[in-house]
Amino acid sequence: MGWSQESPNPRTSMHIVEELHTLLKNANMPGPYILVGHSFGGINVRLYANRYPDEVFGLVLVDSSHELQSKKFPPHPESTLFEKFNDGLENFLVPFGYGRIRAKRELEYLQPFPEDIKEMYVAKISTTKFFKAWHQEMLNTDESSQELENENSFLGNKPLIVITAGKPVELGTEFEKQHVDLLKKVFEISNALQKDLVTKSTKGKQLIAEKSDHLIPWYQPEIIVDAVRDEVNQYNSTNK
Repeated sequence: MGWSQESPNPRTSMHIVEELHTLLKNANMPGPYILVGHSFGGINVRLYANRYPDEVFGLVLVDSSHELQSKKFPPHPESTLFEKFNDGLENFLVPFGYGRIRAKRELEYLQPFPEDIKEMYVAKISTTKFFKAWHQEMLNTDESSQELENENSFLGNKPLIVITAGKPVELGTEFEKQHVDLLKKVFEISNALQKDLVTKSTKGKQLIAEKSDHLIPWYQPEIIVDAVRDEVNQYNSTNK
């Protein structure tokens, strides 16, 4: 999803983990690593830690997805014919510049950032390859979750900090306004799954980002920075 070329591999966590592993090796960046995963990225970094435990010192999970959430969440309402048509139209129009129009909707979430960062972000998510990669990840979410569920994902005594959103998603879209009760139930289940993530390590602890919904990197990036520093300090103190 960055500036590199598209991957020929399906966008599942297992492929993403192997690509990251290859990238780090080819870049000659030896571990141990502190891996940070937001949302779906949390599935990826946990799977990486499971596949390559000797390379990972600790994890920071930022309102991370949980491998059981698709099985625990209530069923998603069936899309209307208009919504299906609109999604198909967006996919069709992305190569013709619609991506940039769509990307500018994200600007309201980027208020804390300076203008050059906003422009860079919009430029990145405007590309056809970004939209295709993102869309493929979404289509393969259940498969990625199953890949992690099939593994023994216990982290032992690796440092683990779980940062959890303190607020539900604000009701901005028409879908959100029409399904208030559904979203409240999802938030309730999500909080329980976040607590379960803490148990994945004997050194797990949870921090609540009180001022943020799911977009913690947007609204409270400092809480993530502090968590990474905490684990860096733990590493330094044990490797003097």
